[in-house]
Amino acid sequence: MKLAGLQGQAAKQLEAVGEGYQRSLLQDVLPFWVDHAIDRECGGFLTALDRVGGVIDTDKGPPFRSSTFSHQHERGKDRTEKMDERACSFSLS
Repeated sequence: MKLAGLQGQAAKQLEAVGEGYQRSLLQDVLPFWVDHAIDRECGGFLTALDRVGGVIDTDKGPPFRSSTFSHQHERGKDRTEKMDERACSFSLS
């Protein structure tokens, strides 16, 4: 991740922070939601989960959440295709 206009230590620090966020998103946040948010009974995604993936509420928000999962998980193509299929089928139902 290159940052235009910053130089020296400030650029290195900001780059390290960005890499940390990216690593956390790809290794922790998205895998958690992929593993726990799919509603296998009714389709779509569950968004009210506790810290260990337990369902707090089954109410589903607008379909934009489907596209958010798909867009953010684009880097992990192996799992993204299944997420895309679920997002489309829920959004169209």
